[in-house]
Amino acid sequence: MGSLKPTTNNQQPTTAPAGRKGLSPRRLFLLRFGRNRTAVVSALVLGMLYLAALLAGFIAPYAMDRQNRQSFYHPPTILHWRDGAGLSLRPFVYEYGAVDKAGGGYQEGKVKRHYVRLFVKGDKYKFIGLVPVNVHLFGVDEPGRVHLLGTDRFGRDIFSRLLYGAQISLSIGLVGIIITFFIGLSVG
Repeated sequence: MGSLKPTTNNQQPTTAPAGRKGLSPRRLFLLRFGRNRTAVVSALVLGMLYLAALLAGFIAPYAMDRQNRQSFYHPPTILHWRDGAGLSLRPFVYEYGAVDKAGGGYQEGKVKRHYVRLFVKGDKYKFIGLVPVNVHLFGVDEPGRVHLLGTDRFGRDIFSRLLYGAQISLSIGLVGIIITFFIGLSVG
């Protein structure tokens, strides 16, 4: 048999790196997480998506089910900062005119401007599902329309519908995590 070295009481266990003794598992996780840039950026993007879904009624310029039958398959509205007269301090959109009503073709008519404004009154919704309000983050005065991603075959704004759909999609993920957590907690 080989010789065994006796251990002394002053040797430290090798489970924690030097300088990190006494830190809680949560603190160790946060230190490692903070060093991983991809994880931090991903967490920020996911947080912004959840915030946008939570505030969908406020951010969306129109209600999810609002239809405009005169503008089906409307292309995305282009935000302008300048025109022939020069630079504008506020973004604006031009009114679109239908070129082909049957085929849904539209052309930007560079005559009538509609300025994009913040905190405009529009369709009613419930803020965070509780308080009824009608103020939206951005929009244009009637009869102008701003469709950041265009409209569908019924004239519904795709950007607004995307935000409202995110509420359902992201909440399904949260419900799945909560159910898995409680099953794992009871089994473990």
